[in-house]
Amino acid sequence: MIKKIIFFLAVVISAQAFSQRSTSSPYSYFGVGEEFGTRTVEQISMGSIGAAYSSNRYLNFANPASLSELRFATYVFGVLNNELTIKDADIKQSTNSTNLSYFSFAFPVSKKMGVIFGMQPTSSVGYSLINTLSDLDGDPIEITQFSGTGDVNRIYGGFGLKLFKGFSVGLEADFLFGNIQNNVLNAREEVTLATKNIEDSNIRGGSVKLGAQYKTTITKDLNLHVGVSFKFLFVEINRTFLILNKYFTFNKTLEFFCHQTKTSRGIGLGSFGSAVLRINNIDKRKWVGV
Repeated sequence: MIKKIIFFLAVVISAQAFSQRSTSSPYSYFGVGEEFGTRTVEQISMGSIGAAYSSNRYLNFANPASLSELRFATYVFGVLNNELTIKDADIKQSTNSTNLSYFSFAFPVSKKMGVIFGMQPTSSVGYSLINTLSDLDGDPIEITQFSGTGDVNRIYGGFGLKLFKGFSVGLEADFLFGNIQNNVLNAREEVTLATKNIEDSNIRGGSVKLGAQYKTTITKDLNLHVGVSFKFLFVEINRTFLILNKYFTFNKTLEFFCHQTKTSRGIGLGSFGSAVLRINNIDKRKWVGV
């Protein structure tokens, strides 16, 4: 009973944490914001490897086939801290943001199969910039404020299955959802009221990831690990443009469709009973808009 209560509280806290602004970077203005990598703390500590990595107690978000090696029920969560400093010849500004980067629960179903469920943020928008134009006397004649908030999250589930000795396959599916708002407020000296430009984007989508891993013994003390994963992502963006000023109001809604394919390949060598000595990982992504 206590475990169920702890799990429920963790889910509620995770949902609340994901709803908070998780970045304060001006670069999040572009696209759907600043993207977050889908890697655990253990993977990041090893150089963000994942395609060929598997463990009986640690999770691997890069390749669902690794779940077939899971032997223990595992609750994991990660916290991400971003520190950003921007400076020019005269001004220096720093900002700091902390958020929950992932929450997952995985457990073995049998000796050959493991499943996983969880939530993760995929991107975030958070910026506020002011541009001021002045006359020759230094008095402001035009002020423009750029601001943006919002994020995109995903809920996912997957499984890994060992088909035969050394060879495993896996499948992961998720649902993407989020809202992003970008605002531009412009005020001029000779204009009574300011002009406001609002871009409100509702994002929905999903993805499917397929993975496979193979490991075999080369010599008595040396193992070979090979892995590959393929991900297909589809996103629908419903964007509303709203312009408000003294003279008119403009409102229009557009729909955008895009998809992404991502392939990850990895190969590694390790000695029996120890960590992987050497592993290489190659990622390739391609976005297509419709």
